[in-house]
Amino acid sequence: MPLRSHRAKADEEHEPETGPRADQHPALHGDVEGEVISRSADGSTGSTFRKTFVVAGPAEVKAEHPCHEANAGRTLEEAIQRGLHPRGKAALAGTEVVDRDRKGTVSTACTYEVEVVPAVIDTEAHRTVTPSSDVREKSRGLVE
Repeated sequence: MPLRSHRAKADEEHEPETGPRADQHPALHGDVEGEVISRSADGSTGSTFRKTFVVAGPAEVKAEHPCHEANAGRTLEEAIQRGLHPRGKAALAGTEVVDRDRKGTVSTACTYEVEVVPAVIDTEAHRTVTPSSDVREKSRGLVE
């Protein structure tokens, strides 16, 4: 078996896949939307990742509720864990009451969205917005 340099091996590992495993990364073949769809559990639109949380409480969750900041941060985490790099803050896209029980508990589905780039094709990974970078910007007063 001939010896190969580390450089040659690294070049081979970064070539687009062909064959049965090529479907694992549609973005490598120009299908960015397909990559985002395949990595989004709660749906997506184009290159927008979507995450829905169901919050139960005594009343419907309004747009001003403090839980939205934490859920937006968790949306960024989820996108990153799924191989997608967020390009901005996650924002509340909408709320919807999904259940009211006899005890007065209201379940509200809160949906958040963020623009993403599949990590496998991201040439500007340094622009990824992470929950910790979002918190640092807020503490410096850089974010509205």
